[in-house]
Amino acid sequence: MKKNLSKIGLIFLSVVLTVMIVCNSYIFLVTYKLSSSVGIFEKMEVINKYHVFHQLWMGAFSILLTVLLLIIVLVHIIRDIFKFKNQ
Repeated sequence: MKKNLSKIGLIFLSVVLTVMIVCNSYIFLVTYKLSSSVGIFEKMEVINKYHVFHQLWMGAFSILLTVLLLIIVLVHIIRDIFKFKNQ
């Protein structure tokens, strides 16, 4: 039973990680385009082209996923450290 749950957990984490990579890639593209544009009108064109204000949920979702994955990694590291000390 524990093996099945760990496999399901790994599949879920890999899906979450893939979604996070896609979101971060899109955010990086928009940020790069904004930083390379010069002048207010070019920046407004990039904002309009990529619908930045309509995609704010993607940035929030990406940050939330990043924090959740970091917490999961920290919990596993701390658990392994305490498991190692008890042996």
